[in-house]
Amino acid sequence: MDPELVSKTAKHEAAHAVMRWLQGMEPTELKLHATGGLSEASGVPERAQDLLLVTLAGFAWESGCGLAGLNLAASHTVDFDQARELLRQFPNLRYRVEKRGGKVRFVFEHVDTALKRWFNKACDELLPHTEVIEVLGEALEEKHVLSRFQVAAIIRDNVET
Repeated sequence: MDPELVSKTAKHEAAHAVMRWLQGMEPTELKLHATGGLSEASGVPERAQDLLLVTLAGFAWESGCGLAGLNLAASHTVDFDQARELLRQFPNLRYRVEKRGGKVRFVFEHVDTALKRWFNKACDELLPHTEVIEVLGEALEEKHVLSRFQVAAIIRDNVET
């Protein structure tokens, strides 16, 4: 695999891992292989909204958290396809609260509208953790496999408290 692609993939997977940590989920093993990367599932039942944020985290990081010029409706990466499926399976994730004139109402969104809102939320949560994503990505790039214990240690050692 091209070294630039290896670095990009490692940081993509690191962003998934950091988002798991941000959502209070168990760390999982990270792997790089010839065709891409993998952030293992823990096998523990998780909240749908946490899974959605974790799913979107890799591409959010990869894109620089910028939606300018990004056509979500036409984006068909594995992560986006999984995120769309989660939004279809859990329609409650497609509601947003709208406040107008002292009144509150719930608005049900189209899948891609909700996808964009959740993508922005993933970006907002990841941006303060740029350094830990970089460090974790570099470690994955070097070793190609990080156990869940190594992932947890790297995050713990690089998070500002």
